[in-house]
Amino acid sequence: MQEVRRETAVERVAASIRSEILGGVRAPGSAIREEQVADDLAVSRHTVRSAIGELRVEGLVETQRFRGARVVRFDFAQASDLQLVRTALEAEAVRILCERHGQAPWPPAVLDAAAGAVDALEATSSSDVVAVQSAHSRIHHAIVDAAGSPRLSRLHAQLSTEVQLLLSADRRQYSVAELVGQHRAYLASLPEQGPEAVRGHMQASLSRLYGDEAGADEPGGS
Repeated sequence: MQEVRRETAVERVAASIRSEILGGVRAPGSAIREEQVADDLAVSRHTVRSAIGELRVEGLVETQRFRGARVVRFDFAQASDLQLVRTALEAEAVRILCERHGQAPWPPAVLDAAAGAVDALEATSSSDVVAVQSAHSRIHHAIVDAAGSPRLSRLHAQLSTEVQLLLSADRRQYSVAELVGQHRAYLASLPEQGPEAVRGHMQASLSRLYGDEAGADEPGGS
């Protein structure tokens, strides 16, 4: 009988802080007080420090000497760089799919998982912002997975929580219905437009977050 792995204290604390960050309870730039977290969760400060280290690797927390830990606040340059990497990975996955299946139409099974992820997003409550961002993230990861490159998928997955933090700033501008409509249209555009559809979708997301600073005026995307 296979033994069920138990969640460690560090993982539990990291999950708690992560949920608060992505859910907007901890605002970008706000301090994370080790002593307060340790008291709230009845763990040692060493455990909290280790959990913060994990979140730092994920890109959710930054630490500075003598200033402690803070939730990451994206400026335009940081957000643009993250979207650049995200676009490169997803556009490459779509390029592979275009090379494999031609421009249009693709066999329906190619994007079945991504379409299923859109359906799952549609069933998510708008009030659960963490669940919405997680479901949203799975759509884009399913597109990358469809290319069948384990390394491409692994690199894309490593951006997941960082991307959710970036896009969480936009959650008040979108309803779940809007996100669903945008992503169904996005999936439909991939076989015809290929990597250009990816670039347009990502630029639109940056434009909604940063307006004129992003230098584009595109239909909604994320």
